Amino acid sequence: MSNDAPHHYADAALDGDRSPQTLAHLASCPACARMVASVDHAARTLRNELPPPSADLDVRVLDDLRAAGSRRPGRPPHRKLGRIGNRWKLQRIPKGALAAIAASLVIGAILVPSVFRSNTAKAVTVVPLRADCRGAGGDTSPERLVVAGPWSDRQAESFTAVLHEFERRTGIEVIYAYETRPMADKLDARLRLGCPPDVALLPQPGVMRDLARRGEIEPIDEVAGALVAENYAASWRRLGTVRGRLYGAWFKAANKSIVWYSPQTARAAGIVRPPATWAQLLEAGQRLSATGITPFAIAGADGWTLTDLFENIYLRQAGPDKYDQLAAHQIPWTHPTVRSALRRLAELIGDPLLVDPPSQTLDTTSRESVARVFGARPQAAMIIGSDFVYSFLSAALRADAGRASFFPFPALAPGTLDDVVVGGDVAVLFNRTAPAQQLIRFLATPEAAEPWAAAGGFVSPNRHLDPAVYPDTLTRQAAARVAGSGTVRFDLSDLQPPNFGAQPEQGMQPILQDLVRHPHDVDAIAHRLERAAPRR
Repeated sequence: MSNDAPHHYADAALDGDRSPQTLAHLASCPACARMVASVDHAARTLRNELPPPSADLDVRVLDDLRAAGSRRPGRPPHRKLGRIGNRWKLQRIPKGALAAIAASLVIGAILVPSVFRSNTAKAVTVVPLRADCRGAGGDTSPERLVVAGPWSDRQAESFTAVLHEFERRTGIEVIYAYETRPMADKLDARLRLGCPPDVALLPQPGVMRDLARRGEIEPIDEVAGALVAENYAASWRRLGTVRGRLYGAWFKAANKSIVWYSPQTARAAGIVRPPATWAQLLEAGQRLSATGITPFAIAGADGWTLTDLFENIYLRQAGPDKYDQLAAHQIPWTHPTVRSALRRLAELIGDPLLVDPPSQTLDTTSRESVARVFGARPQAAMIIGSDFVYSFLSAALRADAGRASFFPFPALAPGTLDDVVVGGDVAVLFNRTAPAQQLIRFLATPEAAEPWAAAGGFVSPNRHLDPAVYPDTLTRQAAARVAGSGTVRFDLSDLQPPNFGAQPEQGMQPILQDLVRHPHDVDAIAHRLERAAPRR
C-alpha cells in the first residue's frame, strides 16, 4: 500500500465509518480507541474557543452527519455540534458520528482558514471525498478545481500547501477532497453520477490502470509528456504508462526497501556495520537477541507491512522478470519461486528468537513498532519497512543519525542490494479542462514538490528536485535511492485490484497474517493466495 502508515481502524472511525467491523475493532483495540478518544477530547476542548466557521467550511458535511445520526435510532447518545447564529454548541449525537464531526472541525475550521489563507490566494478548502455530487466535494465547475487524494491530518496540511502554491501561481481555486481508505469505490460512484474529481492522486497504480483501460481517465502525453520525460527516470515513466499511453505523473514516492535501526543498540550487540546480505541480517538478529532485546519489531496488525516484506524478498530472490509476471498473474501464486519466498519470510517471522510471539506481532501497529525501537525505553532493535517510519520520529531523532538510521534491505542474490520496491501516489486526469491540465503539469515539476519536501515526511520521485530542499540527511538518502535506483518495482500488492492487494480484510493481507500464526503452512498459504488472486 501507499503508503503512509495507516492508523489501524482509527482512520475509518474518524471518517465516520460505523460498520460492525470497525466498531468491533475499536472495542478490542486500545490503540485505536485512544486515538478516537483523543479527537473527541480535542473537540470538547475547543468548543468554547472555536471561531465561527469560515466561508470555506462546508457546513453541509455537518448537516449530513446529523441527519445520518437521526436515521440510526437505538445508539447510545453523545454530544454533537449544532449551530445557533454564528456560534457552535454541543448537543447530542450518536457516538459513531462524533469522531467524524471532530475531524471535520479540526481540519476544516482550524487547519484550512488559519494555515492556508493569504492575501494572494483563497484558502484551500478541505473536505471528505463524497460518493455523491453534493457539497464542495462534488462541485466540478471550472472555477473550483476538485482534487481527490488519500491524505488527511498532517499530510493533508502538507499537500494543501502544495495546492496553495498552485493557487497562488494561477489564481485557480482548489478544493481538496480526501479519502483515507481505498478510494476506488467512491470514484466509481462519482463516475456513475457524472461528477468525478478533476484530478486525483491515486495510491494504487492498479486503480489507475483499471480506469485507463475503461476510458475513465484522460491520457496526458500531450498535457505533460515532455515534463515527465525530463523529470522522471524511465522506471517511473513506465509505471505511469498503460498500453503505450502516459496516464499518470508521479507526485509522491515511498521507499519500501529499507531497514530502520538504532545504531546505539547495534553497537551494544557488537554489530559494527549494517548487514548487506540476508544471512548477515539473521546473524545480526541473533546477536541482538543474545543481549535480551527483540531484534525485529514487525507491525503485523497492519497487513501491508507483511506484503512489503514478501515483495522485497521476492524481488531479490526471483528477480524483476518473475516479479512482473507474478504481479500480472502470468504465473500462479503456487509457483516454486513464490513458495521459496514465503519460506524465506517464514524463516524470519516464525523464529521466536527474532520476533515477538504471533499474538503480539499481530497486535502491533506501524506506529507502535516505531515506538518499540525508538521510544524512551527501546524494546526492539530494527524495523523492516519503508520511509513511513520517518513520520513517527521526533525532530531530535530525525536530526541525529547516531540514534536513528537505516540501511538498504539486504541482498538475497548477487547484485540485488540496490533493488528498490516503491510505493507512491500518481496524479491522473479525469476532466480535460484547462485548469485541470495546468495542475497536472504543475505536479510534474520539481517546484510542486518543494513545499512538502521542505516540511518533511515526503520523498519525491522527481529527479530534478534539489536535494537541499529536504530537511535532513535521512530524507535525502531515501530520496536518492527512490529517484536514482536502477531496478525499481512498484509495490506488488498495490498493482492488484484493491480487494486482493490493498484491502485489510481481504486477499493478501489477512492470508499473510495467517502465515505469522502458522509459519510452517507455506504450501497452504500459497494455495490460498492463488485462490484469492484475480483472474486476468
